[in-house]
Amino acid sequence: MKLTLLGLSLFLGSVMSSQAAITLASLSTFQNGSLNGWANGGSAADPVNVATGGPAGAGDRFMRVTSDGSGPGGRLTVFNRGDFAGNYIGSGVQAISMDLLNTASLPLTIRFSLRDAPDSSARGYVTTTGFSLPGDGLWHSAVFSLAPANLTPINGPAAPATFLTNVAEARIFHSPVANTTLGVNFAGSFSVDNIRALAAVPEPGSAVLLLLAGAAALRRRR
Repeated sequence: MKLTLLGLSLFLGSVMSSQAAITLASLSTFQNGSLNGWANGGSAADPVNVATGGPAGAGDRFMRVTSDGSGPGGRLTVFNRGDFAGNYIGSGVQAISMDLLNTASLPLTIRFSLRDAPDSSARGYVTTTGFSLPGDGLWHSAVFSLAPANLTPINGPAAPATFLTNVAEARIFHSPVANTTLGVNFAGSFSVDNIRALAAVPEPGSAVLLLLAGAAALRRRR
């Protein structure tokens, strides 16, 4: 009986683990009123789910992240250890997109990072190019490519082809430079919505070539 219960427990644990892992269906819209597994380890009151004012307007929920610049809540960051952790390679996830809002006067540089553990000395990767988020009070769409050429290693992680098969934590944060997977101490806030896992995103040049090729084929058919 004990062995049976142990086996059942392990099975259920594996099922739950597989459900809470990155897939191409991973999406955080916050419309159910929750934080969809995102947290920041600081105050229990942050981040927060805001009921209206997202990119779609009235009734569109989103998540607001704040920081005080010191202590446990000092970094302007938010992390996820569920739907955005796991095997990025096996799931075919090669980019993360999101909508971002900055209502302050100072611009922010938003980055996305992946880590192999939740502690401060974890190894991982951060997006080399940050998304410049102006303080204009408008929503902006950002896409973070996870191609190896777009990632900066922190603390000596395994090569991306290996590391991205077992990610423990994903983070979204403000940092002017790509030298951390945690974020930096900063007093401020930003809002985020529609965090989505994506397959490969065509380079702008490739997308133009595809459009031209399609137009030429259409003309030939006509």
